[in-house]
Amino acid sequence: MPYVKQNYRKLVDDTIDDLCMTILENVPIEKVDGVANYIITRIVITLLNKNSYSSMSDIIKTLECSKLEIYRRLIVPYEKKAAEKNGDLEEFL
Repeated sequence: MPYVKQNYRKLVDDTIDDLCMTILENVPIEKVDGVANYIITRIVITLLNKNSYSSMSDIIKTLECSKLEIYRRLIVPYEKKAAEKNGDLEEFL
């Protein structure tokens, strides 16, 4: 997780909150995932130095780390609860 300073977090969080509310108020729920993909792609393209392999590689690393952080913080706890509720695979017991 990128533990950034609070003043940067506040700026980013406020901006993202405003953007998300605008999207949720104006985009049908079944289209939100596509819009989210578009937003992420636009951010990456805007931040990317297309003339530098290092910059392109860094963006891929950042996306991969973000994916893993989401998995660790959101998906793993969800899966653990589901396994407790429904039972785990026998070969893993």
